[in-house]
Amino acid sequence: MTLDLGCRTLGAGPWVPDLGCRTLGAWHLWTLSWHLWTLSSLRGEKQVSKTSLSFFLAALTTLDSASLDVPVGLLLERVVKLGVESELGAALVELLGCEMLQKWADMIKTWNAVWQRLGANIPGLVVPLRLLDTASNYLVTERCECLLKLPLEERKLLMEVLRVPNDSF
Repeated sequence: MTLDLGCRTLGAGPWVPDLGCRTLGAWHLWTLSWHLWTLSSLRGEKQVSKTSLSFFLAALTTLDSASLDVPVGLLLERVVKLGVESELGAALVELLGCEMLQKWADMIKTWNAVWQRLGANIPGLVVPLRLLDTASNYLVTERCECLLKLPLEERKLLMEVLRVPNDSF
C-alpha cells in the first residue's frame, strides 16, 4: 500500500517513509512517519499551519545528512501541491533559531545545501532560502558581515531569529 508521498507500510505497523536510512531510532522514525502521513492527508491550505510544518521540520533535524534529500523532497512536493509555500518558508525561518542547528556548523551547512538544491525553483521560498543561506554563512563564520548582504528588513528579522545583538556591527 503506497501513499502519494512515497510512504510504505511495514506489516501491520505505522506508515513509514522510505528514507533509505537504517540509523533512525524507532521514535524518530515514528515521528517522521506521523508527520509525513499527516501532511499526505491534508487536502487544502486551510488545514496546513506553520505549526504542523514546524513539527515536521524539527523531526528532520534528527536525521543524518545522507537522509535529508528524500523527506525534504517529499515535503516540498506536497507543500507545492497544496500551495502553502509561505507557511513552509515561515516555519523554516523560525527553525533557524533552533539551538541545535546553531551549535552544529556541519548540520546547518548540510541543511542549507539540501534546501538550496531542492527548493531553488519554488518561487514562494526565495526569501526563506536566502535567509537560510545567510544564516548558514553567519553561523559557520560567526562574522556579522554576512548579514549585510540582506535588505534591512530581512537582516533585522534574521538577527532577531538568530539572537544577534543589534550592536554587533
